[in-house]
Amino acid sequence: MSIPPAALLAATSALLLGASALAFLPGHGAAAAWSPAGPDAPEPPLIEMTGLWGLGAVALLVSAVLAWRKTSAWPAYAARRLAIAALAAATCLLFHEYTGLTAITVLMLIALNYVAWRARAWLFAAPDAARDVSRIYADAGVSILAAAATMSSALLFPSLIRPLDDLGGSDAPWVFFWITAGLVILHAWLFLRRQGARHWYLLALGWGVAATFWHNWTVSGLHVIALMTLLLSALLLSRVTRRRKHPKPQA
Repeated sequence: MSIPPAALLAATSALLLGASALAFLPGHGAAAAWSPAGPDAPEPPLIEMTGLWGLGAVALLVSAVLAWRKTSAWPAYAARRLAIAALAAATCLLFHEYTGLTAITVLMLIALNYVAWRARAWLFAAPDAARDVSRIYADAGVSILAAAATMSSALLFPSLIRPLDDLGGSDAPWVFFWITAGLVILHAWLFLRRQGARHWYLLALGWGVAATFWHNWTVSGLHVIALMTLLLSALLLSRVTRRRKHPKPQA
């Protein structure tokens, strides 16, 4: 007996929700897994992104419940791929929680980016999806997962470089700020270039921007980097959201 696609999505979304909550439970997991660079680094600790994972899981769970009750058409096309994305995200969080192996986690997050992009493409290819409320929640959930993977991989990457030169979290803050920002911009550009209707993804990236600003303004004391984060984000947002120029008709 095969499991209905909506039920499979609900199960994996619930698993992801539980995995995202583990970071807040004390007394287990790898030491300093969620803050490998310490509080003085320009990138905020990874635990600041766990709310994004939980929000994406809730959105996918709601979409699965609504689709199951209303017998929507899109789960037959995309629910299994969304479930794979949710399961991959849960696996990534659990792996990092209990091993703290940053290099492997970064590779898993980059792979998750691709899995989420492909799942969203299948979601939009489903017939009559635009008129289904459950599809809106599914779009929100998978877009948030993609953004969470984008931010988390960028925040973890500097921790792979610092040990190579015996650097601490407070060393060369501008260098690591630009490394982090560059990775976010690269992944976001790839996503926005291939996907349409990307407002959920941009809103989720805004979470990461707010966390970065708050961390550098109140914790690390890197006020100029905090302001640069806002300025760079505003410039990029203005480029993404501006209307395309239509060519003038020939006389």
